[in-house]
Amino acid sequence: MSNRKLIESFHQWRQAGTPLALATVIHTAGSTYSKAGRQILIHTDGHYAGLVSGGCLEGDLVEHAREVLKTGTPGIVTYDMRTEADDLWGMGLGCSGMLKILLQRLSAGDNWQPFNDLAAVMAATDSSTTALVIASTLEQL
Repeated sequence: MSNRKLIESFHQWRQAGTPLALATVIHTAGSTYSKAGRQILIHTDGHYAGLVSGGCLEGDLVEHAREVLKTGTPGIVTYDMRTEADDLWGMGLGCSGMLKILLQRLSAGDNWQPFNDLAAVMAATDSSTTALVIASTLEQL
């Protein structure tokens, strides 16, 4: 899915005022469909915009997103398919790597951050750089 389609979905879903979950691939190892930085948005009704796998992991990711949407507490989900047996999923994922995915709640109360600003950068015509800090030793101000 292109950034344009992701941004369109964001704007459409945001209009309803319902919280969303932002899933961001933060680390990969081995062969994966997505690399760090890939994002998808997950609606409270289970619909999502974007993919982090060939469609095999998104259903499970939606289930994890439900808890993040409910509590507002971010979480990290790890999918590790580096074993030859593929017993966990049993569906031939087409990759033999590992993905770590950060889930964050987006809502009107937080001005849909951080995706509101990320969407603006993605839509801009000039060159931009963004960073998403997922861990820090600095104390929160």
